[in-house]
Amino acid sequence: HGHGRGRGRGHRRRRGKVVDLTHTFREDFALYPGSPEGNARTVKRTIAQHGFYGQQWTFWEHTATHMDVPGHFVAGGRTSDEIALEELIRPIVVVDISKRAAREPATEVTEDDLRRFERRHGRIPKGALVAMNSGWAAKAGDAEAFINDMQFPGFSGAATAWLLAERKIGGIGVDTLS
Repeated sequence: HGHGRGRGRGHRRRRGKVVDLTHTFREDFALYPGSPEGNARTVKRTIAQHGFYGQQWTFWEHTATHMDVPGHFVAGGRTSDEIALEELIRPIVVVDISKRAAREPATEVTEDDLRRFERRHGRIPKGALVAMNSGWAAKAGDAEAFINDMQFPGFSGAATAWLLAERKIGGIGVDTLS
């Protein structure tokens, strides 16, 4: 995960370890209750017969690693086709709450977690994506454990409001269902 302050002049690029918070897309990936299920079928089975191998996938837009756009929760909010690629390229910081989440499944990233992160790694850059590493990705192979009766880590409302008002972030990311 990067803790960089940008590549601009006067800023030194800091490097951290790489943490893969993505979820592998699978037909049986855990979905928010009530979501339509996806499917995959092999359309071109052999290179010898068809010249290539290929599958056709049908999936719900909120499956595995995905982005919730403003239009997902805000009437009149922008949808994915209205967001430019350039808007998605952001510095990223990852706040690790995995030890606490192992004990407290419904824990939240708090303002204290964010301040502690900044004391250790420096100020969260304006426009950054602030991602949470709760360790929940390890449960992604088991839908029941991943959904966990809708008890899983997230960001507190107060922490999100602080990030928006005080750090002017570009977004948040989670490794959980939602």
